[in-house]
Amino acid sequence: MSAKARWLDALAPREQEEREQEERELTRSERLALFHAACAALAEGKTPPAPAAIFLGTAGLAWLQGGGSLEADHLRLTAPRGSHVTPTTLWHRLIGDEDF
Repeated sequence: MSAKARWLDALAPREQEEREQEERELTRSERLALFHAACAALAEGKTPPAPAAIFLGTAGLAWLQGGGSLEADHLRLTAPRGSHVTPTTLWHRLIGDEDF
C-alpha cells in the first residue's frame, strides 16, 4: 500500500465522524448559542463565525421564502410543549447567570 493510500485510509474515519457530527441535529442550547454568536458578531459590525452565520442565514432565508414563525419554525428556539423555559431563561442558564 502506498503512503498516499495509507494517509487516505487514516483520514476516512475522521471524515466519517465529521459528517456524522454535521448531520446530527443540534440541541436547543446549541441553536441558541449559534444565534447568540451570530447576533453578537453582527452587533459589533463583525462577521459571525461560519456555523453561526450559516445557522442564522438559512433560518432567515427559509422564513422569508416559506413564512411561519421565525423563532418556532426556523430557529427552533421556543420551549418544547409543556416547558416554561423561554429562550431568555435558557440563555441565562447557559451563561451561568444565577440572578436571573
